[in-house]
Amino acid sequence: ESLAEKLGTGRSTIVKLERGERRLSQGWMERIAAALGCAVVDLLPAANFLPGSHRVVLAPLASWASAGVFTHFGDVPRDDGSEVVPVPYSKETVVAFKVSGDSMDLEAPEGSLIVVDYEDKDLVDGKLYLFDLDGETTFKQYRDQGGPPRLVPLSSNKSHQPLFPTGDQLTVIGRVVYIGRTV
Repeated sequence: ESLAEKLGTGRSTIVKLERGERRLSQGWMERIAAALGCAVVDLLPAANFLPGSHRVVLAPLASWASAGVFTHFGDVPRDDGSEVVPVPYSKETVVAFKVSGDSMDLEAPEGSLIVVDYEDKDLVDGKLYLFDLDGETTFKQYRDQGGPPRLVPLSSNKSHQPLFPTGDQLTVIGRVVYIGRTV
């Protein structure tokens, strides 16, 4: 009741936010943090479940990344910051995307969230990345062991085949550092 009073809202609104029955937008998080006299990230649980990371950062939710059909993509994507995803990660250089398609469904089924560190662009065999391939985006596993460099789909749909781009066709947007989904 005290928090609701400080925020100028009703008790039922606070209860709905606590239970997840109402979307907790960045605006609500900022209002609650200000009322409590703390930072927004202090409202989020500690990230002790992720080894090596004891902090939660807020990743802006950007446009949909493709895991099947390519979708157009500009520079490092950011929306207006109105929707964010709390992520257990050590750096703030992240953007979140919702996955569309089935070319990576064994790792991230359609509707999953992938979080991309747009400063981590060094390709490492076996890691997952978001790429710009001739002006289109794709989410794939990078492989260079046992053959030429290639982008590999991790899919239950066998129609998806590895891509073999040339260096001038391919830009690394960033490494996928977190995958989240509702189970």
